[in-house]
Amino acid sequence: MRVEFRQTLDCALSDGTVISGGCGNSPDCTHSGLITREPVGLVLSRRNLEALLAKLDGHPPGSALTLGAPSQYGEFYVRAEEDESHYAHASREEAVGVRGPLHPDTERALGG
Repeated sequence: MRVEFRQTLDCALSDGTVISGGCGNSPDCTHSGLITREPVGLVLSRRNLEALLAKLDGHPPGSALTLGAPSQYGEFYVRAEEDESHYAHASREEAVGVRGPLHPDTERALGG
């Protein structure tokens, strides 16, 4: 598992104002080149995905159903849930409660 980051070059003007994404060569810029990195995603290998599916199937028994990866921004993890449990959380802020659409070929491959 690997954490992916978005990297942005910010510039600081002489008055202390920071311009996100660079200054466009403003004459007031100190060109300090502040680089901001923010985590934007996780990359899972097939082995990682198969491990999560095995955990959902009870291997090993009592598994926490997670894979984790440390980074400079803290611990990132991916947690697996059965569909019934995942879609039953109507109180979540994310758009859960309804299964999102899958590509028809993916749906067929899953037996749906």
